[in-house]
Amino acid sequence: MTDQNTKLFAAASAWTAIPLIQRDIENWTAAQRDAFLQMLLNRCEYGKDKAASDLAIAVAAAQAITGDGTKVKLTPDGGLAVRMNNQTGGVSVKGNVVCPCYDWTVSPGTTTLSNQVLTAGAAASNTHAGRLYLSVTVPAGAATVSAYSDSARTTKVAEGALADNLGGTVSLVASGGSGLSFDIDIEAGAVEDLTSATSTMGVATGVELTDTSAINAIGVIYESGIADEADVWVVVAGHAYVSIPANAAVAYGSWLISHGTSGGHADSLWAADATKIQRGIGWAMERAVTAGAVGTVFAQLELRGTWGV
Repeated sequence: MTDQNTKLFAAASAWTAIPLIQRDIENWTAAQRDAFLQMLLNRCEYGKDKAASDLAIAVAAAQAITGDGTKVKLTPDGGLAVRMNNQTGGVSVKGNVVCPCYDWTVSPGTTTLSNQVLTAGAAASNTHAGRLYLSVTVPAGAATVSAYSDSARTTKVAEGALADNLGGTVSLVASGGSGLSFDIDIEAGAVEDLTSATSTMGVATGVELTDTSAINAIGVIYESGIADEADVWVVVAGHAYVSIPANAAVAYGSWLISHGTSGGHADSLWAADATKIQRGIGWAMERAVTAGAVGTVFAQLELRGTWGV
C-alpha cells in the first residue's frame, strides 16, 4: 500500500470516531483540538492532484464535516467550529468570547419548584459538586425559596421571596457573599418544604458570554445575527476573529485574555503575567486599534479555561 493510500485508510478509519468527538469536544485540550484540526486539513489535501477516486474520498470527507446539519466544520479563516446553542441573551456577535451555559434540573420536592434560569456565579465554592439544596418557607404568607450548598442546609448561598403566595418567579440573590443568583418558578399555594427539593447542574446545552476576568472560555462566536436560543457556530481551535472593546489597542503577537471589565471581550498583554494565564484566549495575529466602537482582532486561539464544578 502506498504512503498516500495508507494515510487515506487511516483517515477513513478515524472518521468513525467523530460522533464521539462531537459530544466531548468542549472538554478537549488545546493540543487535542489543534491535532484534530490538522487531521481534517490534511485529509482534504489527500485528493489534490491525485486520482479521481482519491479526490472523491477527500471531497466526501470534507462534506461530512461541513455539510448542513453537521456539528463540526472548518471555517474559511482556518478555524475549527462546533455548532452550539446561542444563550447569550440576544443575537450573536462575531468574535464574542463564550463559555458553557448549563441547564439546571430541578427536583421539586413536595412544593412544585421548576424552571431554574438566569443562573450566575455558580462555582465549586457555592455548590455541592454542582448541586444546590433548596427549601421553601412561607413566612407571613410570602413564598420564600432558600438555596444551600450542603445537604444539611446550613450554608445558605442564595435566597429570594415573592410578596405573596400566589405563585410566580422567585429571584434569588446571593447570601453570605457567595456570588450566586438565579430565578426559579414556584406554584401557587406553596407549603413549607425544608428538606426534599434540589437543583442539579446538567449538561451544557449552549454558550453564553464570558464574565469579566473569566477562566472558563471555550471559544468565540463565528457569525453575527443568529437569534438567541438558535444554533450558532463557535470556533474552538485554529484562527478566529476575537472581540475587543472600543478604544482598545492590540499589538501584533500580544497575548489575549478575558477582559477584566468587559464581558465577552478580550484584553491584551505584552509582558508576561503568570497570574492571568488561566484567562488565556490566544495570540493576536495582527495589530488592531478600535475607536468609538467594538471591533475584532485576528487571533490564533489558545484557550486556557480550567473552571468547573
